[in-house]
Amino acid sequence: LGQLTSGIAHDFNNLLATIQNSIELANWTTDTEQRNRYSDIALDGVSRGSQLTNRLLVFGSGNQVSADTHRVCDIIESVHDMLVSSIEPAIRFSTDSLPDSIGVYCDRGQLENALLNLVLNSKEAIVESGKGNEVRLSVRVQSDSDIELSVSDNGPGLSKEVLHKATEPFFSTRKKHNGVGLGLSMVHQFAMLSGGEFSINNRLDTTGQITGANSVIRLPSRSINDISESEVNKSAAGTTTSGLISEQTGSKANILLVEDDLVLCNLLSDILQSKGYFVYKTHSQAAALTELNKRTYQLLLTDIVIPGELDGIELAHASMQLHPALSVIYMTGYTEKSVSSLTDPVLRKPVKTETLISTIEEVLSESTSQRFNIKHTDPA
Repeated sequence: LGQLTSGIAHDFNNLLATIQNSIELANWTTDTEQRNRYSDIALDGVSRGSQLTNRLLVFGSGNQVSADTHRVCDIIESVHDMLVSSIEPAIRFSTDSLPDSIGVYCDRGQLENALLNLVLNSKEAIVESGKGNEVRLSVRVQSDSDIELSVSDNGPGLSKEVLHKATEPFFSTRKKHNGVGLGLSMVHQFAMLSGGEFSINNRLDTTGQITGANSVIRLPSRSINDISESEVNKSAAGTTTSGLISEQTGSKANILLVEDDLVLCNLLSDILQSKGYFVYKTHSQAAALTELNKRTYQLLLTDIVIPGELDGIELAHASMQLHPALSVIYMTGYTEKSVSSLTDPVLRKPVKTETLISTIEEVLSESTSQRFNIKHTDPA
């Protein structure tokens, strides 16, 4: 229960932070277009919270939320747009090109969430193991009544224990707080409630050696003529995403921002830039370390739970090996006991903008010698 509530609290705190920061930015600006954009982001945060609540209700009640017929190509495009900037450049992520005529009958939000979960699982397995460099989302029409959506990778594959327990609630192979253990369980339940099935297996070569993993969701297919008018309008509207990594110039100090929630990352960057800071934003600890080798930064502002081999605390330690004078501020949506031993500031999400800025100003105003208690010793 503690594992479940901790993970849910993390997700909701990110959403609350997104809504709070959007409203604060909307109140600051006098530009009508900018105010509308931040208002839309806040409303989207409410929608994301509603979707998360619905997924939990589905998991608890065992009932579908809203099934309809949807174009598979639109769903694949949406998932690709959401993921393309969240996967390390060293990992190739590809999807099938599909005709408009293929339809699937299910709850669209739950299917998108299931595919996101599977792709990110493959990505994390590759990153944590150091083996593999490719993730692919494929679609295959099995018959007039069934369609298969599969996520495959060339990573380390899965042990017999993991294969046996993968869809059990609360079972997770993610280290520390990187997994609640409900992802594959929810995918499995979603497929069953949709009249389909879910399976996960290893990919094998001709000699029987494991060459990666393959997860398959089989769902009912439908004629494209069964798509509702509202769904057609939604598909025509399309989706847009912004890049996860970007640079903006400022004048007060250089800040390296590491946050795995794309929307929140962009909002935090907007806040810092509005206060005159140079900001490099990324979701990836690997990209952060690479950037530290290119430019001098005065502050690392990082979430504690981030994708990759290192968490935020380990990233800070590695960063200070490169730049001992680097200041650090942590952000977290959890209530880990482990943060109590940290000497650097820890901001609990959602954090008010005034608190964030005042903490940054206070940290940056401290001298390097005071902050790190550097002592010069006589080599003799």
